[in-house]
Amino acid sequence: MSSNKNLEQSPESQSVRNSIRHQSLNQSVHEFSGYKEKMQDLMLPNVEFVDPQNFKKQNECIVCSIEFTQTNRQHHCRMCGNSCCGVCSQKTINKNRVCDICYMKASQITAEKKRTKFLQTLKESAKKLTKHIEQANKRKQELQEERDAQQDKSQIDLKVIEKETEDYRLRYSQKTQDKCLYEQEVEEIKLKISELNSLKEQLQQEYQEKEQEIRAYDTNLYLRDQELNDKKTQLQRLRQQKEELENMSNRIEQNPELAEEINIPEPIQPILQEQSKQQWYNTNIDIDEIMYGNNDNSKDSTILIKQEQEQKQPKKSEAQKPNKSKENDENENEDKYKCIIF
Repeated sequence: MSSNKNLEQSPESQSVRNSIRHQSLNQSVHEFSGYKEKMQDLMLPNVEFVDPQNFKKQNECIVCSIEFTQTNRQHHCRMCGNSCCGVCSQKTINKNRVCDICYMKASQITAEKKRTKFLQTLKESAKKLTKHIEQANKRKQELQEERDAQQDKSQIDLKVIEKETEDYRLRYSQKTQDKCLYEQEVEEIKLKISELNSLKEQLQQEYQEKEQEIRAYDTNLYLRDQELNDKKTQLQRLRQQKEELENMSNRIEQNPELAEEINIPEPIQPILQEQSKQQWYNTNIDIDEIMYGNNDNSKDSTILIKQEQEQKQPKKSEAQKPNKSKENDENENEDKYKCIIF
């Protein structure tokens, strides 16, 4: 088999095959087949092949017109039954040897079928594509309308946002001004509070000074009232002593012998001298400590003085009332003592 191939590929046969006719035919075969090496065996349905008894015996190849010799063997195409060389009958259809012409025709038929099928597919695809284009155009129109509506809505929203932003900016500016005014008012209030605190401290200090003065005045007033009560007590004793002396003088006048038996009472000494009185008045004495023995400031000094006066007020004597001359003398003596005290 290999020797036959070598004979078919001899320089003599190659020169014939390289002729113009063979080149043009081979070119056309290449143009129509395209994939010669890859499509050596073609599978086609419903293909009828020629019976070997009906093969035609010819002297040259039907494809390349080369004469058959001992070096160039004769082959037969299973489709047309014509004789062909080995080179021009290398291809097969359904694994049957065929010549290049039949192979080209079958390839053309197959290509035509494929082309027809491809064209039908293209037509169907074109119909589908047209439908898709219509749907796409419709969808494009809808999207365009949606985009326009969205743009209109966006413009409206943008205007609303700009208006709200402007309102917010105005409110913020007003709030900022109000804040500045509020801070200014707060500073003024703090300044007033500091002034009021200083005034309060000043008034508190003055109040303490006045309170000390009032307490000193109450203390001196209490001491004066106490001294007045002592003077009244002394005056009352002097009146009693005067009455006793008058009674004794009347008894002595009536009975002189009783003068030796009667003891004259000693004179009552004055309570305080003028210098000691002034010293008492100027002494800083706590009236609460004097009256209650503590430093409780819960009671008013005037109330305490009134209570002290009620406690120190002497009881009225139950002695007999003197005559009018005695009453006048007592009033004169009381006026004298009042003048001395005040």
